[in-house]
Amino acid sequence: MSAEKLAQYGSTDAVVPALAIEILPVGLTGLALAGILSVIMSTADSYLIVSVQTCVHDIYKVFNPNISEKKELRLTRVFAVILPLGALVIALYIKNAYSILMFAWSFYAAAAGLPAFAALYWKKATKAGIIAGMVAGFTVCVGWKLAGVPFGLGPTVPGAIACAAALVGVSLATYRKAPTPFLDPYQNAAGR
Repeated sequence: MSAEKLAQYGSTDAVVPALAIEILPVGLTGLALAGILSVIMSTADSYLIVSVQTCVHDIYKVFNPNISEKKELRLTRVFAVILPLGALVIALYIKNAYSILMFAWSFYAAAAGLPAFAALYWKKATKAGIIAGMVAGFTVCVGWKLAGVPFGLGPTVPGAIACAAALVGVSLATYRKAPTPFLDPYQNAAGR
């Protein structure tokens, strides 16, 4: 994009709409932009539905399994308002779409990568250790980003270090009390 086009359209994130406006005839420009908006809306509402159901069904219902349908519906509606507002705050804070994507992947990698491997391959990983690792990785990663990325080090590295430390420490501390049943299929059969 040339400098005057960049000034006209705002940022390089608008390259596809700018191409549609500059190259296509008027009728096709409207169709192309409507198609782009429909893809964006379809993706956004799918992510919203998945996020809301994760919060209500996969997190809240674990702690309160006897929730009534009416309360579950109410919580779904509340989260359907809160989560997009959180996304709006993030979008207003980080102006570039690529930066938002990298921010999301950085805390996802720091908070979910190591716990997933530990749950699959480390026999001493416990539920408490995995939860502690995820919370520590997410918190440090987001805090590191909000602190302005000290030392020029991306947030994934300190988040992953905090995740690993919390996961290993808490797992080793709680292993004797609650060993994991996931890696040893014979453990459940022997306990019966």
